[in-house]
Amino acid sequence: MTRRLGVRCAGALLLLSGVGIRPAPAAGQGVVGTATSIVRYVGLQPLVLDSFAVSDAIPGPDGGFVVDGRPVSCVPGVICTAYGLGPGSHAALASQDVRLTAWGLGLPGLSATAFMRGRQQLDGGYAWPRGDDPFDLLLGYLQWNRPGLRVRLGRQETLSPLGFASFDGVSLLLAPAGRWRVEAFGGRSLARGLRSPRNEALQGLDDFVPLNEAWLFGGLATLAHRSGASLTLRYQREVWSDGSTLLNERASAEVRAPLGERLDLSAQGDWDLGLDRAGKASASLHGRVTGWMDAEVRVRRYVPYFDLSTVWGFFEPVGFTEITARGEARAGGNWSLWAAAGRRGYEDTRTVRVLGPVGDDAWTVDAGSRWRPEERWSLQAGYRLEWGAGAYLQSGDVSLAYTPSRRAEVTLHGSLYQQLEEFRLGDRRLGGGGVSTAFLVGERVRLRGGWMHHAVLGATRPDDLIGPQTRAWTALEVRLGQDPGLSTRRAR
Repeated sequence: MTRRLGVRCAGALLLLSGVGIRPAPAAGQGVVGTATSIVRYVGLQPLVLDSFAVSDAIPGPDGGFVVDGRPVSCVPGVICTAYGLGPGSHAALASQDVRLTAWGLGLPGLSATAFMRGRQQLDGGYAWPRGDDPFDLLLGYLQWNRPGLRVRLGRQETLSPLGFASFDGVSLLLAPAGRWRVEAFGGRSLARGLRSPRNEALQGLDDFVPLNEAWLFGGLATLAHRSGASLTLRYQREVWSDGSTLLNERASAEVRAPLGERLDLSAQGDWDLGLDRAGKASASLHGRVTGWMDAEVRVRRYVPYFDLSTVWGFFEPVGFTEITARGEARAGGNWSLWAAAGRRGYEDTRTVRVLGPVGDDAWTVDAGSRWRPEERWSLQAGYRLEWGAGAYLQSGDVSLAYTPSRRAEVTLHGSLYQQLEEFRLGDRRLGGGGVSTAFLVGERVRLRGGWMHHAVLGATRPDDLIGPQTRAWTALEVRLGQDPGLSTRRAR
């Protein structure tokens, strides 16, 4: 789709959300959905690459070079460089989401569903991710329902332990009995997270990647028992349209079973048929210890997964096995407390250790509480700690919400981090604070917004890579149409 056509579609979505949707007057027809207009703003100091004369560099305490106390990377006799904070910059993006479902299309059981997104960068000194893509059709399919049968045709998605796969094609679901169902699906595969054909997502690699479409095929079977237990088996395969390359071939199994009145067991795992090896797996046991306490134990094995078409799998990323225990206690409806602890053990990296032994385990602690002294006020706080070989992270957050009525809510937020993703702060902290609001206007319009500011607490340093950051957003959500089932219940 060209940019001009995309802008026109985005404009049409904005107009659609402004004027509303009216069902056709014919009996049995209707449209229901939502239109959400969102504006996001970010102000920050981006990283820039600075250069220095080699003559200004002096040896540093760690064996490298520094300029005015700032670590630099030098090419002898040529130049020294280092990343640092640039001048402040900002960006703003507007987006429009429209979700619609229509029925009464002339054939019993036929409906149409669409999820469309238009976006436009409003202003800013840097490009917002995907700000140059004005329109996306995230979902768009026709669905025909009959007793024991469901057919979908169009852009759709399938969610499973194998990931979130989207495709343009057809799916057929058969459920002739209440205990089992079978589904088959297939079509043109869409790039993960982009909802675009794979060949479009790889445009930057045209000289290296064939301009092929990718095709997705798969199916699943589910068997349920009257006790609540169920077993689901799934198979999925992706190939280039010319059949030259297998992108992936995987299978998975899921089991859910109640063990008595107080215990529930769930387990899942997958197998990479392309590489003939086990993939991710997990099992959890959840129990209701008493009427006011729950507990859960979870074991999982994580293995990074990459398509066969990429080179990343060649590096054999290291997986890990983790066990976590979690408990939650409640006192009436006004107070709750939860805590969790876990240990993670990494597999052998099969590398030569030069400087000494390196630990292969990590630990996590997570705790929090929520207190509601009375109906209008709510206080929530949480703390998380992670430590392992060469990595350490602790963070805390707190929020205070005031709800004077069902139509309004105001929440104050605060946070404190010892480390922000890959940026480490040493003995300093990153603090943040802000406010969010939500208002219900009538019965169909909801207005939400918020503002948050983060800054490093402590003295600045020449090698700082984190500057102050401000984020703000506002969202207007309009409910379109009316569910006939809800209107019937209200009439009663």
